[in-house]
Amino acid sequence: MGDVELLTHHFLASINADSAGRPEAQNKTITPAALKLLQSHAWPGNVRELYHTLLRAVIWSVGPDVTEQDIQAAMLPVARTSVPNHFQILCDGFELQERLNEVARSLINQALQQSGQRKSAAAKLLGFANHQTLANWMKRLGMNSDLTLS
Repeated sequence: MGDVELLTHHFLASINADSAGRPEAQNKTITPAALKLLQSHAWPGNVRELYHTLLRAVIWSVGPDVTEQDIQAAMLPVARTSVPNHFQILCDGFELQERLNEVARSLINQALQQSGQRKSAAAKLLGFANHQTLANWMKRLGMNSDLTLS
């Protein structure tokens, strides 16, 4: 866990050096949010998986920065046989409120999927009194709440 930041910067420097001199190459940097996402990941494939995820993100990123979205797109799906991501061991940069918000977003998305994107039905699945409560949660969490009410 504690080595992810150091390894990320080392790998990024190596990737930048390998691509230097090529016309399509850009000297990439990583945003703090992207680094935080890398640090919060379990890395079941260890160092090689981290390297290849970063390499994919660098290749697929459009601008000079590797963003959180680039990292998310580059991550391979992980089978949920172990403890879910939001229950990982505490480390530097851990933010409880953001982790709780991630859990809430995940459960709301699951309820919306199960309900066919109907807010009233999703609210019922989540134990909310009505669809307005769900809409308020979604707004607070920065989620799109333009869905069907029935």
